[in-house]
Amino acid sequence: MAEPVSLELAKQQLRLEADFADEDELISGIIADARAWVESHTGQTLIEGAKVEYLKPACQQLLTWPVNEVTEVSYIDAGGLEHELDAGGFAIRTKFRPARVQFFGSAAYSILRSAAAVKVTMQAGYAAADMPRGAIRAMLILITGYYERRDTGGLGGDVEKAAAAACRNMRLRRL
Repeated sequence: MAEPVSLELAKQQLRLEADFADEDELISGIIADARAWVESHTGQTLIEGAKVEYLKPACQQLLTWPVNEVTEVSYIDAGGLEHELDAGGFAIRTKFRPARVQFFGSAAYSILRSAAAVKVTMQAGYAAADMPRGAIRAMLILITGYYERRDTGGLGGDVEKAAAAACRNMRLRRL
């Protein structure tokens, strides 16, 4: 699982020599923290990988984005047992954000009416070539802020505002 910003790129941003290895572990941790901030701020998954999301039966929107592939949809009954749904009883809409699970058929409807939760297992995240530039820019801004304030562990408001502005187009907007 490679981070969207490499250690080498982070060192360039911090104006450190490439062969300066004294703080590689610290910088690697800062890179992960910057990615987590961007993911939290935008609601998007930056690194490709497996994700599981639990929905209320009436809810059809997935919080995870981007969704690359749904590998399984199941429901949890009132007794806590998990049952896989037949692939013909639902469709996944991933073209637009938010991704949606659409159920159809009377069997799916009656199952979901009595279900405690719906479990969606998927592959999500960006391929390296598809990573939004705003996410990279925001991470570089945050990496600089975290590194410069590594003794206090905090970020200045100006750093967070700049990072938020860099990835503002990645946020889900609701009308």
